[in-house]
Amino acid sequence: DPVACNPLTGTTVFIHHDTGLTAPRGFGLRLDWSPDGKSDNWKRNIGLLNPNRSKKTFNPQALVFNPANTSNPEDDRVFWLANSMNSGGFIDGVVIGVCNPRATPFSGTESYHLFDSLDVHIHSIAMAENGVFYAVGNDNQSPNWVIVYKIVYDAGSNSLSFRWHARLNTRDMSHLQGSFIRPRQQPVIAFDPSGQTGWIGLTGDTAINGGIFHPMLFRSGDAGASWTGPFYPDIRFLNWPTSSVDDNDRLINRRRTLYDEYDLMVDKFGVPHFIAGVWQALENDIQANGYRVDAPLNGRIIDFSSADNGANWSTQEIAPIIQKEYSYTSPIMKSGLLLSNHLKASMDVSGMYYFISWVDMDTSGLFYQPEGVPNNYYPNLYISGVDLNMRQRACIKKPTFWDIAYDGKSFSPYLAAHC
Repeated sequence: DPVACNPLTGTTVFIHHDTGLTAPRGFGLRLDWSPDGKSDNWKRNIGLLNPNRSKKTFNPQALVFNPANTSNPEDDRVFWLANSMNSGGFIDGVVIGVCNPRATPFSGTESYHLFDSLDVHIHSIAMAENGVFYAVGNDNQSPNWVIVYKIVYDAGSNSLSFRWHARLNTRDMSHLQGSFIRPRQQPVIAFDPSGQTGWIGLTGDTAINGGIFHPMLFRSGDAGASWTGPFYPDIRFLNWPTSSVDDNDRLINRRRTLYDEYDLMVDKFGVPHFIAGVWQALENDIQANGYRVDAPLNGRIIDFSSADNGANWSTQEIAPIIQKEYSYTSPIMKSGLLLSNHLKASMDVSGMYYFISWVDMDTSGLFYQPEGVPNNYYPNLYISGVDLNMRQRACIKKPTFWDIAYDGKSFSPYLAAHC
């Protein structure tokens, strides 16, 4: 994700594209950073991170680490990565670098690395041991593979090495071809606080039950050196909250499916928490261009977890989702805006508490709003958390509800992987 922090020192960063003040647009990357993450204490548009700007970049991501392994924020460094594109518009590699956001004048490293094949899209990065990073993506030309890259920081030379590390077969996805499946396969990676146990998660069809998307996960118990899997939590046996709608669905044997909203964390015990939106699946639609969510209302955010390294899986409902993907309009925004839920998750430094955020439609105007406050029908920001010690969820916070200032606005929230 573009937001990252070191929870031990407070250093918080947000990587983004240049504002367009320096041409060509879409090539330059800059950094906003704060020593404590407070809203009134940010330095903006630090950089350029990649002053050479030799290739167009997209999907920039960052992590904050402390190579000296101290609690001194002056020793913090930022590792950053972005996909790069060739002149033909294909993803051909990455640009990576490391910098000290506190340095004056600003300075950092910048290096470009080509992939062995075109169109490998890096979706997620994570740190295992201090200064050792992994990046995962999928090959858009061969959608049944997850590609893993390893990046190592050398403090002596202040440089990064980048190399191909592993190619993980998702097996049962081999029959799925075409562009429709690719957005459903974006892998995410996370490690426990010790950096020893890692998991990679994604969704896809399996031989378990064709026509719906299940979670798929891979596990590492040696700090990312090797990976086993995939593991398939079977959502056919997902315990579903009872309601009149669900009772009716059971009568017609309605199937459940994941889609493209999910994130991943690993707690202090190495237990994965694959947080995903689960919906009703369209019946009898198992063609390669199918896999659609039917009646995208009344979904659930579910935590899929396994305490025995993937042998058995349990589920916990975190929150309901009113509306999945929807085209919103408002008095301010006359034309529709298609917006997804942007489900994101973050594990605290102890590995025993996690937080999630998502976007959902606001139905308060349909039933109740404070007197004199206009309706805000646009999507709103939801925030919640889970105490893993007690297996309890915190109350859901809705900071933008009933606020006309947010009408006509959209949200694409991100959470730092660790907080």
